[in-house]
Amino acid sequence: MDSVQVVGPAPAAGAGWRGRGAHLLVLAAVLLSFGNAAAYIAYASNPLAVADAWYFINAFLAKAYDGGFDLVDLYVKRPGADHAQPLQKLLLLANARWFGLDFVVESYMGLAMALATFLALWRITSVDARARGLDPWLHAALCGAMAGFFVSLNAGSVFNWSLVTLGYLPHLFLVLAAAACWRSLHGRGGGMFALAFGLMAFTLDNMAMITGAALLASAALACAREKLPPRRLALVAALVAAPLVAYAMASRFYLHAGLAVDPGGAPVSLALLLSHAPKMLTGVLASSVAYPLPLQFYLDATGASKVEGVLGVALALAHLWFWWAALRKPWNRTMFVAVSMMLTLYASVAGILYGRVPTFGPEYIYQPRYVLTYQMGPVALILMLLGTLRPPGSAGTRALAAALLCATLALQVMLSRYSWDEARYIQGYIHTMARQMYLMGLDPEAPLASCVPNLSVCEYPVAERVQAIEFLRDHHLNAYSPSILRRYRLEAVASAPHGYRVVERPESQ
Repeated sequence: MDSVQVVGPAPAAGAGWRGRGAHLLVLAAVLLSFGNAAAYIAYASNPLAVADAWYFINAFLAKAYDGGFDLVDLYVKRPGADHAQPLQKLLLLANARWFGLDFVVESYMGLAMALATFLALWRITSVDARARGLDPWLHAALCGAMAGFFVSLNAGSVFNWSLVTLGYLPHLFLVLAAAACWRSLHGRGGGMFALAFGLMAFTLDNMAMITGAALLASAALACAREKLPPRRLALVAALVAAPLVAYAMASRFYLHAGLAVDPGGAPVSLALLLSHAPKMLTGVLASSVAYPLPLQFYLDATGASKVEGVLGVALALAHLWFWWAALRKPWNRTMFVAVSMMLTLYASVAGILYGRVPTFGPEYIYQPRYVLTYQMGPVALILMLLGTLRPPGSAGTRALAAALLCATLALQVMLSRYSWDEARYIQGYIHTMARQMYLMGLDPEAPLASCVPNLSVCEYPVAERVQAIEFLRDHHLNAYSPSILRRYRLEAVASAPHGYRVVERPESQ
């Protein structure tokens, strides 16, 4: 048979009230977690152009303003190891047109993607839980814990740097594609999966390859565990391979035909990876729950290191349980999404170890922006737990789920306290950056004596710096937008420097 209808037990008396109460519990947990992230964005997110944004102001935005853009412009990327991000460029253009190029708006867009991803996960797990007769309170408690981990203020830069916050977009595509892939494996057509993964292949660049490999491996495991017909796996393989090959060809011969080939970074040293493997893996696992800086905020360096080690071991055991369950328990859609997410995490970490660590050293795994990737681990663990619990759930199981929810929320309060405390210094940083942008606007050709690190335009060649600054200044965008300066109380930066005066150039004798 191609599909099996699963009928859960008949609802008991009072089940409707329990369901409504469980929904309120999920809503409260979501409001606390996502509301905390939204408030932090409002307070600490940087509205100004930083780092990579400057490149795309010149390469895409200025061109779009002056004469429109074509498909190649939408896929433009920097030479070397960069990613084409067409959807992010469309958001950049919409931001400039409607919001004056306020990058806080992009952070909210990223948070909206995170919310959409969580709602998709909640829907997937809810349908499975109801079909199996799982206690709605048990489901609600675990979903509440999942929300806490998903938008944790574990590392503040996930939400104060919009380019990182937009990293929730691949998470959203992953969840939607995994759900559609599961349907394809069970004979419900491949149209939705073809659409979802085709969109991924042409919008997420290298990330689509990682996700595609994870989905294909998950599909192979699901077919083996559920004894599904081999033709279903062949269909998934074809729907993964076809768009990836099509995008690779389009990139090679059209979209990036003139782009210099990436020479690659430092050669991978197997001895380096092996010698630092325990420390790096412990750091990755522990950072998925508690990043080192918040730990050092409460403890000294020695104590933080010990806690990191304990967390690393505990999470390593949790990952072992994850694969024991995946290889021993009957599968459902929730478990399939969990396995797809965990394999995507592993592939992403492997990419960091292969592509970044040889160049920047083992400590590079502690880059705060990677926390957004690492946090897929706890989310996948909770999904696996939701997929494997036996319905309806004992009193002990419900107590453990409630304890997990309470512990997760308490942990988020501790992590948030550090991030909110750190945000006080971000305000001064933003003010300094805005002042330096104002000074560059007075004379873009004249280099400043010093610039804050994220103001990468300072290091540009003169012609490129002048182009970027004059474009923003002439179109009243970003730091040259009066409305943005008022919105973030930065009007004081747009005043003449102390002692500044214009003098006429003396005539040559």
